[in-house]
Amino acid sequence: MNYGGLLGVILTSVALVLAIITLVLSSRKPKIALSKTFLMKDRVLRGAKIFMIGILMLTADMFAYILHSLDLLERGPYVIISIVCGSGLAITSSYFFYELIRVITAK
Repeated sequence: MNYGGLLGVILTSVALVLAIITLVLSSRKPKIALSKTFLMKDRVLRGAKIFMIGILMLTADMFAYILHSLDLLERGPYVIISIVCGSGLAITSSYFFYELIRVITAK
């Protein structure tokens, strides 16, 4: 069984659920949600910095894909890079959306 693929599906599902929760919470009262993100900008910026690390991992994965498609990178290392970078993106996205949920729901 491919545990890397299973891990990717689970992490991506968690990130998707958190993104949907963030969307629902922010669309109920958008002005309040936006004002809270400005009031707690240090937490939002911390989450955004972590999310940027995930974007860098996605870029590394795309670079590995280009190398693999040009036959400069074997399939084994490419699969490992893809699983690690995809999981990293899902984890950083989950953290970012979790921070946004905490900011939006703060009292």
